[in-house]
Amino acid sequence: GAADAARSLAAQALKLAAKLTPKEWRDSAEKILEQECAHFLGTFPEHSALLDSPVALLSAACWVVLAVYAAYRGLRGFLGGAVAFRWSRPEVLFFPDRTGRNVARICEELAKTRHTLWLAMFVLTEDVLAKEVIRAHARGVDVRVIVDDEHSEDMGSDVQRLADAGVPVLLDDSPMRMHHKFAVLDGAVLTGSFNWTHQASVSNHENLCILKDAAVMKAFSSEFQRLWRAFRKRGRKVSRTTEGGAAKRRQRAQTPPRRGGG
Repeated sequence: GAADAARSLAAQALKLAAKLTPKEWRDSAEKILEQECAHFLGTFPEHSALLDSPVALLSAACWVVLAVYAAYRGLRGFLGGAVAFRWSRPEVLFFPDRTGRNVARICEELAKTRHTLWLAMFVLTEDVLAKEVIRAHARGVDVRVIVDDEHSEDMGSDVQRLADAGVPVLLDDSPMRMHHKFAVLDGAVLTGSFNWTHQASVSNHENLCILKDAAVMKAFSSEFQRLWRAFRKRGRKVSRTTEGGAAKRRQRAQTPPRRGGG
């Protein structure tokens, strides 16, 4: 109909504007517009008033272009929102899990991160997860770890191991508990009751949520940065030890006592 013809005019004008020089544009535009106008009048004589005024013709073409663009942006926004909604749905892992699938799922998220891995963890003794944190640090990810000071020296703690690998580790150095259990990654937050320990994985009743909502990620990022600033001032940084000293410490045990905080 008339709308299709107007779209044809607009499309021709856009192609010319993109490919031709000003002089070529003027020469070719006049010829093409004459042909298109003749075709338009022959098909829709009742709309001849549009061609009596160049301003009216240009306005009609602009409105068609804007309508097509608005429809395109609206459709793209709708589809993009649907995709974002699908990928932002929370995922919940429950423990105990003796199959190891849940820990493997956490490792999968850690392995995907390329920019950020900020970890605030009450107790950290699960070697599998610690190794994934060290791998992230080795590939250049911004890895930072905050741990409760008392549990940093639990038997089998991976805190010193992380520090010896060059990972920045801060302790709260406070009589109060640093009781958080969350990790901020590039595209997700991991949070729940789950301490990163072997006991929590295979014995305790725990939960861990994988959240990909932008507002949630912003909130946890802000909290981690607040804690990092606070513990840099009043907390304690874990220093590297000699390799032999670190190895001797790890030979004591791999997990805390069963009732030692999880």
